[in-house]
Formats: sequence, C-alpha cells, structure tokens
Amino acid sequence: MEHFYNHGERRTYLIGDAGYPLEPWLMTPLPYYPQRSRQYHYNEKLCKARCIVERFFGVLKGTWRCLSYQRVLMYAPDIAGQIVNACAILHNMRLYYRLPLDMEENVFLDNAPADHIHVEEEEEVEICRGPRAVAQRIQKQLMQEWFPNYVCAWDNE
Repeated sequence: MEHFYNHGERRTYLIGDAGYPLEPWLMTPLPYYPQRSRQYHYNEKLCKARCIVERFFGVLKGTWRCLSYQRVLMYAPDIAGQIVNACAILHNMRLYYRLPLDMEENVFLDNAPADHIHVEEEEEVEICRGPRAVAQRIQKQLMQEWFPNYVCAWDNE
C-alpha cells in the first residue's frame, strides 16, 4: 500500500489495529473519545471493517490450510498475495456453486477480535510535518467526510 500511495493512489487504505503506527496509507484507531464525536464513530467503523476482514481470513484459513499459521510456507510477498487471491477466488466459486464448506467449527474463534477497541493514549507530541502529520490530516479529512453531523472532539480541546 505504501508503494501505491507513493505512486499517486490516495483513496485506498489499509486498516490496522492500535499496534500499528498511523501512516498516510494505513488508518489506525484513535485513543478514546466521547460517544457523540466523529472520532468515536471513526473507531467504530474501523473496528467493524477490521472484524469483517478478520472473519473472512478465518474462513479462508479454515478452508485452505496452506494459509493457516500452523502450516508455515515461506513465499515472497507477491507470491503469497497470489496464493491468497487464488484461495479467495476458489472460495467465491464454492459459494457461487453452493458447495458445502468443510471447516472446523472453531475457526472463527481463533482470531476473534474484541468487540470494542481501547487504544492507550500516547503523549501529545506536536508534529508539524512528515508522514505522521500527513496521515493525521488524512484521518481528520476522512472523519469530516464520513461523519459530518457529529462534533469533532478535537474542536473542544
């Protein structure tokens, strides 16, 4: 994604959890904010999207054991991406032709994300330029576009 961002792609983002740093191409959750704020709704939508992706990966890993972490196969990132894409295509074909999914029942519980995100607050550091400042501006712009009817908690600080 960083490569695509650096080559002009500005409306596609990866979604990360709080363990990842905010980047212009990687959106991460914010520290706790009040329920009626844009920041709160941004976190809710981000968490919901991550849950959907993680559930889908759980389905793929449960069906296609080569994707499971127990069967470590080392490939270059481009080959690994092709393998994941092939598994997703095969999964969609199984759905289209209504073939049964033979999966373990607990596949969804292996990587079940928490229902709510809690992000530890970091020290407030004023960064005026650089990738993090760009990422913060992008994050703020996304919140303004997606949640225009909610109050921005930053305006109250």
